[in-house]
Amino acid sequence: MKRVVTNIAIASLLLTASAASFAQTNQHVTRAEVRAELEQAHKAGYDPNDWVHYPENVLAQRAKLQAGAKNDDSPTAK
Repeated sequence: MKRVVTNIAIASLLLTASAASFAQTNQHVTRAEVRAELEQAHKAGYDPNDWVHYPENVLAQRAKLQAGAKNDDSPTAK
């Protein structure tokens, strides 16, 4: 019985490890892409020095960027 429990535990660990390996992306972000994202964040109003309002600032900045992306995708915005 002890051996069965051990085998089940080992199998579950192996399955968990294999599932975690698939979660990794192979695409690397370049320095230019990171700088472009940071510049977009600054234009949307994000201030990294305002750490007191950290969660609210990030959420507001993301909402502005998503709203801008939706407007760019619309057929009337040209």
